This record gives sequence, structure tokens and C-alpha cells, in this order.
Amino acid sequence: MKKICNFSKHPYCIDLYLDEVETFVTYSFTNTRKCNNRSSYEPNHRKMRSSILYDADSRLILKFGVEADKERHRSQDNKNIFYVDNVFMHLDSVYSRSKQKKYKNDIHDLMIQEGVVLFLKQLHEGFSLGRLTTHITDLDYHFAITIPTHWNETIREVHLRELFIKAGLVSKEDHSDRLLIFTRLESRFRYLQSLKHESSQMSSKIRYGRLYTMYAIKVIDSKIIVALDLFSAQYPSVPAFDDYYLAKSIKSIYFTIPVYPKRSFSKHTIVNASYRLLSNTF
Repeated sequence: MKKICNFSKHPYCIDLYLDEVETFVTYSFTNTRKCNNRSSYEPNHRKMRSSILYDADSRLILKFGVEADKERHRSQDNKNIFYVDNVFMHLDSVYSRSKQKKYKNDIHDLMIQEGVVLFLKQLHEGFSLGRLTTHITDLDYHFAITIPTHWNETIREVHLRELFIKAGLVSKEDHSDRLLIFTRLESRFRYLQSLKHESSQMSSKIRYGRLYTMYAIKVIDSKIIVALDLFSAQYPSVPAFDDYYLAKSIKSIYFTIPVYPKRSFSKHTIVNASYRLLSNTF
């Protein structure tokens, strides 16, 4: 029987949601039994950019986040300087390339991974939850990260966990549940079930074993992003503290459609972002 993670040893949670534009980060205190004044430990939400500007010759990251966005023009003036808009959104491609037989250690792939590690190392600096911040250590944290559903499944326990270990946030000896990895489908399906009233985002009541389709549409700058997920509703494999079903992915499709005329990339603009759940009758 698998040993259960003792979350009381890691009462603080850093939750990351990977988006095409920004990374949404939530800091929270999860051990409410030891919390006398809960208002002092309200979740702290942040939106962070994970872009980088790096020098391929020196293999140094010159600018990070918003500062990299401001100086992205330098990549146009110097052939050795490169700008990456969102390092997290490149991880699936990096992992897929690394599994090819003739793959060589590419400097650009290495710098993308270094950018992710740099982002992770800076996470604890943003933690702010009242009086207890004076004695919080790295060991007090556990982590959750939500990734795009269409990513390679192996990336969960191999690539992402290795990057967290390299950043010093978790170790190989830690219980695997100290770093929880979810897909957008899993997170969204759980959220829809948490709604206490009938929502326009759901076309019918959730039933065990039934097939469902969830679609998401988002317009960012000069492209439309479409995600389609076919899945079934299943019971949890282990006892849970609620009666929510789990989403078992069957097929995930993700694609982009360019919008013309192209708009300026100087500022990211989300025109629309929505997702819906439909019940399949077959």
C-alpha cells in the first residue's frame, strides 16, 4: 500500500496554473487546523511572466519576466541574443525533441529549461501570508501545478519533476505527492463539479462512466486557441474527502488559428476565454 504524504510537514502550498500568456500563482496556508485566525491566511494570488532574454554564446539569461519583455528588441539587433515569450509553453516541445533518436543537446532547449528553473527558484520570494512568513523555510512548502492537457503524459513524472528538483524545491527522497501535477482538464472538471448551482458551463448532470467533451476557446493577440477534450467520468481510485468524479482523458486536441490582419505583440490581450462541458450520447 502506498504511503500517504504527511502534508502537516508542508503546510504551505504554492499552486501554479500554466497559461499561454502568464503563469497564475497562488500562495496559501492549507493546514487550517493550526490556524487560529483564518483571515490572516487568505490565499495570495499573483500573475507572473516567464519570458527570458538570453545570450546563446555565454549561455546566460540576461533578462527575465517583464524586464525581458521590455528589452525583447535586443534579439533583433544581435544574432546571439534570443527572446522566448513563455518558457513553460515550450516544455512539451523540448521534451518531445529530447526523445528523438538523433537529438543533440540544443543550447536553445537548455536555456528554456534554465528559464523554468529560474522561475521556480523565485517562487518562494513572493510568499506572503501574515506573521508566519518570518520562519517559513523551503521544507514548509508543497506544490501543485496545472499543465495543458495535450502535453506528453510522461512529462509529468519525468521532465517537470526533474526541473523542480533542480530548482531545489523538492528532492528525490520526498514523497511524490509533495509535488502534485494536474492537467487543465482535471482542474476544470473538478471546478465545474464544485459549483453549487446549475451553471451554463455544463449541459447535464455528471454521471459515472458517461463520455463528455470539454472545449475551451481563447483569443490572444493574433491567434485563436482551441482545446477539445474527450473523457469519461470515473470514481477516484482511492478514498477522497469529497464525492467528485475524476476525468479520464481519452483524446485531447489543441490547435491555434491565426487571425488576420495581425495585431501588435507589444501587449498581450485576451479577447475571450471560456470553456464548456458537453455530454456525449454515444
